[in-house]
Amino acid sequence: MRGDLVLTEGQMRWHGYLLPDVSPDFIQTNHVDVVDEDSPLIAIDCEMCLTCNGQELTRVSVVNEKHEVLYDTLVKPYNKIIHYNTQFSGITERLLNPVTIRLADVQKKLLSIIPTNAILVGQSLNGDLKALKMYHPHCIDTSSLFTTYKVGLKALTKFYLKKDIQCGNDGHNSIEDATASMDLALLKLRKGNNLRNYQSGRKNDLPVER
Repeated sequence: MRGDLVLTEGQMRWHGYLLPDVSPDFIQTNHVDVVDEDSPLIAIDCEMCLTCNGQELTRVSVVNEKHEVLYDTLVKPYNKIIHYNTQFSGITERLLNPVTIRLADVQKKLLSIIPTNAILVGQSLNGDLKALKMYHPHCIDTSSLFTTYKVGLKALTKFYLKKDIQCGNDGHNSIEDATASMDLALLKLRKGNNLRNYQSGRKNDLPVER
């Protein structure tokens, strides 16, 4: 059941999702109270840079269950950029210089394309939603979907999907990462508890509330 993979409000708080009561400046999606088996999965992945005001959005990609890219754009931060995080984000000064899209434009677009009954999917999705300054109550977080501790997207994709991602030297591709998160969620829906436990030689022992 799709709803079984959705984080509860308590789990969202545990994982650092910013809820409306603590983030009144966030926008909220138009959403139903309860999701069901007809609720579409929408995967989101963002890239961020470091500005004088902290982490800010520089790219957002949105993918549906058919791997169709619903939205993909570069975003120019409002504040002065201190570090582009190019090693991880793939974003450079040259790429952002001509960009005129701002966070407010992205928020407006997302509100128009995310269905009211959608379930958002992502890897450590709390960070993406924080960068988007957006709240949505129905989320599947692939970082803790298979284990009792958080595991990186690259490792999960290799272990469960037998695919290599994030292999280049030019930073992450947010479309690739969003697609990988989507495929992991769909795999979990198909296989459920029949999936073998994730195993690695090392792990980040961050407790996960179940």
